[in-house]
Amino acid sequence: MSNTLHPLIRELEARSSQIAGMNLTVSLQDEPISGELLNMANRAADLDRSGRAVEALVSRAGLSRADAEVAVRQMLNERHFYGSYCELGTYDWLDRHNVRFRAQVKLAGQEVLNPNGCSLISLVARTQRSARWCAALSCS
Repeated sequence: MSNTLHPLIRELEARSSQIAGMNLTVSLQDEPISGELLNMANRAADLDRSGRAVEALVSRAGLSRADAEVAVRQMLNERHFYGSYCELGTYDWLDRHNVRFRAQVKLAGQEVLNPNGCSLISLVARTQRSARWCAALSCS
């Protein structure tokens, strides 16, 4: 049973070469985990989902390795766990259902109402054959 951060990271590293390349056990202190993070650390299906999502984000959805690392670090933080875990789960679902999407798409002020711009969580292709991106899932 994983009850601290480093064993959880090692489980994720075993499921994702992208996560393994982040060397998170070097930069994050091993500490006890609790709550939903503890539950996720001990459920193989959740660990598999998170690993697949990170692989899909970097290899097929255009997310940089640095941005993928931010997403994983947020998921490993109990304060940000739930939102990050759900976001990664959504990416995994989209990828497993062959929905083409781009992750963390940055838009300039002239493209959105916010003059400072924003980052869309995802853009989804209208059809599998279409190269036009048409639907934003969320904007942060």
